[in-house]
Amino acid sequence: MQQSLVIIGLNFRTASLEVRERFWISDVRRYEALHQLVRSEGIDEAVVLSTPYRTEFILWASEASSAANSVLRFLTREYNLKLCEWSNFYRLLDEAALTHLFRLASAIDTVSVGETGILAYLTAAWDQAEKANSLGRFLNSVFESSLAISRRVLNETAAGTPVVSVASAVTDLCRTVLPSLEAKRVLLFGSGRMGEVAASALARAGAKRLLVTNRDQQRAEAVAAKLGGVSIPFEQRWQAVAECDILVSCTSCPHPVVLHEHLASVMPQRSGRDLVVLDLSVPRDVQPSAGELPGLHLFNVHQVEELLARQQGTVVLKDAQELIAAAVDECRKKLVDAQELPSIDNARARLDEVCRRELDILREELGPFTEDQEQVLSRLASNITQRISSQLASELYAAPERTQREQLSSVIERLFNTDKKESEQRAVNR
Repeated sequence: MQQSLVIIGLNFRTASLEVRERFWISDVRRYEALHQLVRSEGIDEAVVLSTPYRTEFILWASEASSAANSVLRFLTREYNLKLCEWSNFYRLLDEAALTHLFRLASAIDTVSVGETGILAYLTAAWDQAEKANSLGRFLNSVFESSLAISRRVLNETAAGTPVVSVASAVTDLCRTVLPSLEAKRVLLFGSGRMGEVAASALARAGAKRLLVTNRDQQRAEAVAAKLGGVSIPFEQRWQAVAECDILVSCTSCPHPVVLHEHLASVMPQRSGRDLVVLDLSVPRDVQPSAGELPGLHLFNVHQVEELLARQQGTVVLKDAQELIAAAVDECRKKLVDAQELPSIDNARARLDEVCRRELDILREELGPFTEDQEQVLSRLASNITQRISSQLASELYAAPERTQREQLSSVIERLFNTDKKESEQRAVNR
């Protein structure tokens, strides 16, 4: 059966902020999602990407429609997805999926064309999948290729020079209320990347003082040192809000942390001075009704997106598109070649058999085990299999010539006592 690259997701083009924040997945829950997905029908490998502007499931699927149904079931079970909301999600296959991922890595299919912050998110998602043992040789190869083409596009084409940045959009929004940012005081809640970008941009625009607060005081001190600001205890945050001109909030909380009542109690202390609140978090940090308070001007990522869309218009990057198209063709051929050399799948199956036998022996000698102990042992066996097979795959596909790969594949077949007949029988059993 032909395996496929499948990407299922939503982004700032296909879904509103209200929808995106419902399907945003926190760091901890991404680990849980990876463990669930990689055990689901049709999915062999999985990476989960979740940013303020998108949530995507990047899958290597043994059967594309089954993989899509597994994602649908996961979202329904874990995030209460309604069937009518499924239309917000795009479903991309093979060449279209590769093109999408390469455009994303090259900062073309981003809210601000040419802004490379997406690379940090992609790299983190890749690393997380490796730690969760949901990454195999196919997605590893896809991500290696995507980051390789991103370097070429950003270095060799106009895509490396942003038409307009998130930083400039944030300062422009502030200037709609505060025409001059000179000597303004800024308070940063949290340590999200967009919050740091905004605070840094405001400092460059002339803001006089930057205060940073966080539930984790050490984290607040680290961010303040990085941005040239001063950290304050979390308990003093509302006093600082009463004194600042601009509040930037960007945490990773799944619910609002700045409520209407908090700001309602602070505004009378400001002697009529306007307060700009930049909520750059998804899900939102600031309760939307706070924007109704007199003198408070609330902006969120939706306003940032609208301003960027107006300012940059339609960007055409023909040379970048040509580089990406060529890279897609090359990567597709590499993936096809990889599927024609089944030695890694056979080795993985053989390792699974060995681990299962050893676990059976262990149960006979020391068991029975508790449910928690069984889960730990099964996870350990799975990790061993994944680590060994991933290393074998890296060595195999690092070979530059197909002849060399075939020779190495033959060696792996012999080492793990697999043959064509055994491979065919496993394919039938699947």
